[in-house]
Amino acid sequence: MSGLREYQGFLNQEGAMDDLGKMISFLKGKGDTLLDITAKIETLMTYYNSNFNSVNSVRNDEYRFLEREFFDNPEQFPSDIRDGFEKEKVRQEKLYSENFSLLQEKQNNLSKELESLEKKREHLLEEKKAKNMKLDTQEEALKTRISGHDKRIADYNKKIDTLNSGLGFLLNFFKMREIQKTKEDILGERDLLIDEIEGIRTKWQEASGELAESENSLKEEWNNRQVEKSIIVEKLAYLRNNRDELVRKAALHVLLTSLEAGTGTPDEGLPEKKPSTCDVCKIENSSQNYFCRYCGSRFSGDRGDVAGSLVEIGELNTVYTTLEAGMKQSVSFLALTKGILKGLNEFVKSVESVKNSQDTYSALPKLQILVPQSSIDFGEKINDLARALVDADYHHHPLEFSESVTEYSDSIFTEKIIARFFNAMGDQLNKTTKEQWK
Repeated sequence: MSGLREYQGFLNQEGAMDDLGKMISFLKGKGDTLLDITAKIETLMTYYNSNFNSVNSVRNDEYRFLEREFFDNPEQFPSDIRDGFEKEKVRQEKLYSENFSLLQEKQNNLSKELESLEKKREHLLEEKKAKNMKLDTQEEALKTRISGHDKRIADYNKKIDTLNSGLGFLLNFFKMREIQKTKEDILGERDLLIDEIEGIRTKWQEASGELAESENSLKEEWNNRQVEKSIIVEKLAYLRNNRDELVRKAALHVLLTSLEAGTGTPDEGLPEKKPSTCDVCKIENSSQNYFCRYCGSRFSGDRGDVAGSLVEIGELNTVYTTLEAGMKQSVSFLALTKGILKGLNEFVKSVESVKNSQDTYSALPKLQILVPQSSIDFGEKINDLARALVDADYHHHPLEFSESVTEYSDSIFTEKIIARFFNAMGDQLNKTTKEQWK
């Protein structure tokens, strides 16, 4: 763990920190340590997940076998299983009806949304057409006015040419100047009209872009809703066509998943002498089991009878449930450490920004700053966790691992304490900059 190693020998000097560089070193040291911690937990989670998938695979095989046997000949099963199935089937039929109705309601709502979106698209097209017609009308009116100006300019050119013929240039000099000025005014007006046309065309381009963007957004939303509706239509058709089978399978599945270790009479199939540790994952198993409590490996041959499979499925359910609980808690703790690491990295950026200002502007004095004791104490808790994880190996059950870090999640890395860690340093940084950069 590089972050932890770099931290050694530096810890005793933390109380003497007096500049931003050392504060950044402190924060980055904690970040490196947290990075090592998350990497360790992620490695463990990969191993846990592999074992969980193995258990789930074996468990599903047992389900499929029992399902086939039950629907082929339910009399093979104990009466409590048969009676439980009939009761559960009534409940599943009710759930089926409720879920079917919810899907139908969702389908109806999506149909209304699609109809509303279609109307919006039609309105948008009408708006686009109306704007186009309005701008076209304005442009044509301006073109007509420009044409009139062109005719007047041509008339003035003729007048100028007439007055300019022979000695007319001398005799009509002042009159020509007046006509030329009027012509130039008309040319100026004509240029303004051309500019107006360009402005209208620019407006049309902008309006077209905005309308196209709105149209694309509506189209995308309509497509998404249409896909949702299509999926629901397919679900409803599947549910409608397979109602009885789905209800029966759901009822049996609920019943079988409720079985726990110790179900039935485990009087066959167990090895005469079960190994103290699993040959596959090397984890200890404290009792006579059919399966390893950690990776689901069999300790004996697969029992092919219904009674034996009920015993096996009960044990596998227990193994599955404990693994699932441990993995959920482990994932939650991993998310917690990643959250602290993310906050730490963001805070480092803030401190580095202040240091960058200090280094850029020579007029600013170098800040004299101390890391608050509460933040130093929290940092040491991070180091404690890193040291504790050195001993965490792959042979720990995820539930055992999650229980080993419960103290950290429940009382050390709480939202309040984490906030205090960052707030103390943030307040110290703000206070110091205000006092020393007056």
